[in-house]
Amino acid sequence: MAVPNRRLSLFNALVFAGALLLSAPSSAKLLQYCLHQLEAIPSQPNRQSLLKLRLLQDQLQLAAAEGDSAELGQCALLLRHRLQQQTGTDLTDPRWLALRAELEHQLSDSGGQLTLTDARCLDGLDATPPLVLSLNRPSVQGYLRQAEHPGCRQAVWQHHQNRGRSLEGAPVQLWLQLSHEQAQRQGHHHALASQLSSLPWQEPEPADQFLANLTTDDDSLPWQPALSPPLAIEPASVASDSLHWQAAQLEMTLKPLDEQSWQLWRGQRYLGELRLQAGPDSRLRIAQRHWIGHTPNQSTLTYRQSSWRQRHWLQWMGLVTQALVGAQGQTIEQGAASLQQARALGQEWARQPLLQQQLLGQSLDKQPRYPASELLRARLALQLWRYPSQSGQALIQGQDALYRHYYDRPRPDILSWQSDSGILLHGGQLLLPIYHRYLAQQWVEDQLSGDLLLDWLTPVPAQPGETAR
Repeated sequence: MAVPNRRLSLFNALVFAGALLLSAPSSAKLLQYCLHQLEAIPSQPNRQSLLKLRLLQDQLQLAAAEGDSAELGQCALLLRHRLQQQTGTDLTDPRWLALRAELEHQLSDSGGQLTLTDARCLDGLDATPPLVLSLNRPSVQGYLRQAEHPGCRQAVWQHHQNRGRSLEGAPVQLWLQLSHEQAQRQGHHHALASQLSSLPWQEPEPADQFLANLTTDDDSLPWQPALSPPLAIEPASVASDSLHWQAAQLEMTLKPLDEQSWQLWRGQRYLGELRLQAGPDSRLRIAQRHWIGHTPNQSTLTYRQSSWRQRHWLQWMGLVTQALVGAQGQTIEQGAASLQQARALGQEWARQPLLQQQLLGQSLDKQPRYPASELLRARLALQLWRYPSQSGQALIQGQDALYRHYYDRPRPDILSWQSDSGILLHGGQLLLPIYHRYLAQQWVEDQLSGDLLLDWLTPVPAQPGETAR
């Protein structure tokens, strides 16, 4: 197979990345561009229209990575509706969509602010009272990692957990009811069965038993995050070495274009291009997905250029696997593959002491797979969605029992089921990352080949005139 023309592929990347969309000077122009694109795509179901909708979806996802907006959300909803029409799955109740948007707004991670006036609460921070702390997740996590006073850490954590306490019961009950009806329209018995549809169990009892059988390897309280020292590594070298190591594990070939860019191949299949660069934080930016038979992958892996800690190492390895597995491609009928399992595999590799010695030159402390806080949260979600008509008091009692089980202490003054957007909006899907880590652990222990791993992660149907791999 001939090597694709370098200049042509870069030109395609600019076109497919939606350069006009990203350079729009205002949100209004973004929405206008989006509406114009949708109007230009015929509504009759056919492969060409589906391809154009997939490409527009890629553009919106790239724009969302650069910054969200209400106009972007409007366009995403319109695009979702058109995709459902194309694929014959237009079963979404507008009331369900509207209520979901309302709850997402009320449970947004912004969470308001908290003013810290006690000097003890600023021990460990480079600040003086009063300190106005934003209650979004990054700010709270940053505070918990630095603050020295345990009582202050718990107070800040509880304020963040209770950011949705004012949410009235009526919208929650209506949300549970509409979600149940939505699931039935899609052929499921109830909402929880829909949420668990990609797992081995569609009923709550075996799902909860799976969680109960997992032994937690981190019972630290959620307001006491584990701290690890900086790693004595050179980020650029680790980033490059780990990329090449993972490509070899997945039986992919990296053909250099320059010092920081490669073509990705799998046997005789050209997958696309991947670029490596430094930045303030590690991230994966997909300018164009690999739609098999139509467009190659165009993506950039950015590695954190400042010092790394253990969590940065795990994050990076997960991103690398996502980038490589995502480049494998999907058909436009399949749609974009979820890469959560790929991320779990990369992070499981990162936990292996031999690989740590090989790529980092040191062995790290054991990184937990099943923190008590995550198991508790997933089981509470099952409880809420398993009995959607139960009273708030029954849920509180269930939460009490789970806290005593995992922490051997009473529940703090929180209502996680009411203020946790994950529990309320996603329910049983909170099991997914836990189950993905469980599978990844089995795969690494069994030393599965790259072929088998990719078969599990991104099954690709054979195209006319070629094999699937």
